[in-house]
Amino acid sequence: MRFRRALAISVVAAFVLYAGASFFAGAEDVLGAVSRIDLPVWILVLSLSALNYFLRFCRWQWYLARLGHVLSPPRHLLYYLAGFAFTTTPGKMGEAIRSVYLRPHGVGYADSLAALFVERLLDMVAVLLLGLLVAWFFSDVWWPSVCAATFIAAIFVAVSTPGLRQSISARLDRSRSPRVQRFGGQLRSLLQSSEALLRSKLLAGGVVLGLVAWGAEGIGFYLILRALEFEAAIPAAIGVYAAGMLIGALSFIPGGLGSTEATMVLILSLLGMDVSSAIAATIVCRVATLWFAVALGFCAFAAVETGRESTFNPQ
Repeated sequence: MRFRRALAISVVAAFVLYAGASFFAGAEDVLGAVSRIDLPVWILVLSLSALNYFLRFCRWQWYLARLGHVLSPPRHLLYYLAGFAFTTTPGKMGEAIRSVYLRPHGVGYADSLAALFVERLLDMVAVLLLGLLVAWFFSDVWWPSVCAATFIAAIFVAVSTPGLRQSISARLDRSRSPRVQRFGGQLRSLLQSSEALLRSKLLAGGVVLGLVAWGAEGIGFYLILRALEFEAAIPAAIGVYAAGMLIGALSFIPGGLGSTEATMVLILSLLGMDVSSAIAATIVCRVATLWFAVALGFCAFAAVETGRESTFNPQ
C-alpha cells in the first residue's frame, strides 16, 4: 500500500527535521528543556489530545448518522482511529481508508468521503478562528488568516450553490469518456451529501465541536510552555498552536511537517522564548498531538487488518 510508504517517509523526515533543529539550536539545550517536562504533564497533554480525537469522532459519527448510517460505536471508533495512521500522507488522503472499512457496512463512498471532506473543512474553520487569537499579539499576521478564510469561503460557495454543482455535473456528463461520466456522477453524490452536512444546525455544531477539540490541544501546548517556565496566557498558547496548524495546512505539506514547526518556533521566539526552549516545546507538542495520533492510528489499523484477515481466512 503506497500510504504505508508515505507514512514511513514522513516518520524519517520528521526525525531528520527534529534532529536537525535540535543540532542547530544546541542539542544539549533542547534535550535539557525536554527533560524538564515531567510525567504528569505528559499524561495531561496526551489526555487532551485524546479528547480532541474523541470529540472529532463524535462529530464524524453524528455526520454519518444524519446521512442514514448507524454503526456500532466501538467498531466505528476503531475505523476512525485507523485513518489517523495515514495523517501524514499528502492532503491526509490516507485517512480515506475509513471509506474502505465502512463500505461493507453499507456506507457508500460518496457519504463517507463527504463526511471526511466536511470534517476537514470545519477543522480548518475552527483552527482559523483559534489562530486569530495570536493576532492580539501581532498585528501583522492577518494575511494567513485572510488566505485561509478566502479559501474556505470559496469552498463553501462551491458546495452550497446548486447551480454551480449542476453546471459542473452537466459538463462532466457531456464527456465522451465513460470514466469521466462515472466521476461526474460520484462527484454529484459527494457534493449533495456534503451540502446536507453543511446546513445551519450541523454547520454550527460541527464548528463548535472543532473549536473545543482543537482548543483542547492548544491548552495542552499551554501546559508544555508552563512546564518550561515560559509565561504565556492560555489564549496566546492556543493561538500559537492554531497558527502553526493553519500554516501547516496552507502549505499543503503532508502533516504540515516543517511549516507547522517553523511557524510555532518563530512565534514563540517573537514572544520572548529562547530558541532551544521553543524548539523543545514544539517538538514535544507535535509528538503529543500529531505523532500520538499516528501511533494510535497504526495500532487501530493493525487491529482492523488482523480482524479482516481472520474474517476472510477462517481457520
